[in-house]
Amino acid sequence: MNKGFIRSKIQKAIDEGNLSHAYILEGSEAGGTGELAVFFVQAILCGNPGRRPCGTCVSCRKVLREEHEDFIVAEPAGLSIKDEDIEEIQRRLAKKPYEGTRNVALIKGADTMTPRAQNRLLKTLEEPPGQAVLILLSENAEHLLPTVRSRCILYHLDREQEEENEVVYSSRKAAEQIGAMLLEKRPFYELSEALTEVIAERETARLFLDELELWYRNLLLYSYAPELVACRSEEEQKFLQQKSALLKKEQCFRMTELIEETRRDLDRNINTGYALKGMVLGMMEQEEAIW
Repeated sequence: MNKGFIRSKIQKAIDEGNLSHAYILEGSEAGGTGELAVFFVQAILCGNPGRRPCGTCVSCRKVLREEHEDFIVAEPAGLSIKDEDIEEIQRRLAKKPYEGTRNVALIKGADTMTPRAQNRLLKTLEEPPGQAVLILLSENAEHLLPTVRSRCILYHLDREQEEENEVVYSSRKAAEQIGAMLLEKRPFYELSEALTEVIAERETARLFLDELELWYRNLLLYSYAPELVACRSEEEQKFLQQKSALLKKEQCFRMTELIEETRRDLDRNINTGYALKGMVLGMMEQEEAIW
């Protein structure tokens, strides 16, 4: 499965109130499982009543820094996750959420859990406390006990086999181009020309906004935890490294807010070209404030 498909499945489950209590995201961190996990947790704990995750509310920011009171993170200490690590997760999950209605536990390197730790976790998977959600990151789910796997929804993310249709690919490239042009302080007429194909159809514009929001989210995530951002090449990694250092976090939050405002404009049937060009003008003002 590709990341876009999994993100849409996550958002649909949250919108419809059909979240399961446990998930496995299988694949390498280089392939994007860490990045996807952050998106997942933000979507669950987001404080925005609209599209989730918004990426800009207090909850989304806390998740990014792993400081949210209802977010528990476990990762290997040395070579493995041990029984006492799972015991601590269970202790935290047994408490009522501080801010929302759910506790969320993220277990990084879940396939390094000792058999004893997995058996302890199995008790929580069989009888999850409250509305708790557990997310397991695993490079190879076959290393998990069959009883653990059978109680989780498995999403396999394979970067090498990720298939994207032409429209999604074009939207991604347009988002990268526009984002880079904004950071380079290119004139509005050039940005307007670059938007020509994007604004041709409303659905194409929506895909572009999704990809642009993800692009800014990756810039922000890279500044906190670069190892969680899946880069397709060394060139992309160098670009994110350079630009994430230049872009102030608050400016990045504002960019995401502008994208959300534009998405709402499209929902109100405001002219596509007018909405996106207005967004770009607003972003140019934000970029001016950076330098």
